[in-house]
Amino acid sequence: MAINKRWLVVGGVAAFALLWNQVNWLNIYRPGTLRDIVSQQPIAGADLTLDCRKLKFHGSASVRQIHAVTSADGRYSFRFADTWDCAHVFVRPRKDGYKDADTVVTLEYVVGGVTPKDLWMVREVDIPRLQLEGLLNRSKSVRIGPEGRTPVEAYATVSVPFFESIRIASSPAEIKWVQDNYCSRLAKLWASIGGADQTKKFYNNYGSHADVLVYCGKGD
Repeated sequence: MAINKRWLVVGGVAAFALLWNQVNWLNIYRPGTLRDIVSQQPIAGADLTLDCRKLKFHGSASVRQIHAVTSADGRYSFRFADTWDCAHVFVRPRKDGYKDADTVVTLEYVVGGVTPKDLWMVREVDIPRLQLEGLLNRSKSVRIGPEGRTPVEAYATVSVPFFESIRIASSPAEIKWVQDNYCSRLAKLWASIGGADQTKKFYNNYGSHADVLVYCGKGD
């Protein structure tokens, strides 16, 4: 039975188009750099693991993992042969004395199947500082709306990050930093609540205002 050449051509074109759509051409050459999120300096000698994942009916599944090591200038790259068919790519760095910055601040390392051009790590000694600064920013959040916050809500907005901060602060410098950034603010907010509400048992899941006074050096 003779096969029509036209259908062979059509079938060949369709097969090529299907294959073309399965290839992640963006990763032909896509080097990246691993940096310290605080100093912005490149990190050399870090181990990278790329998790190549393919789509399934529900979610995705890992099909292979590829390893690389950053160069003296923090650069890295993965072979196109290893990433051409990845629907999603996760790249995680590891190095002694460092943590993946995504565990401290919110970062996104998944950009479809594209290998990220920038990765970030943070020195373990810098983590408390970043956590404390993040909590301080949270304590300064402002509600959008004409009614604003009640005095009790305003106090809670600052006191909750305060109690989380005192769990993190361990060095004398960190403890003083927490005291400098919270104690006077909490004293003013507590005064604004008013005597009637102050006589009630003011409670949150972290501590009371009496605990605030002790930490700030004004209580027993």
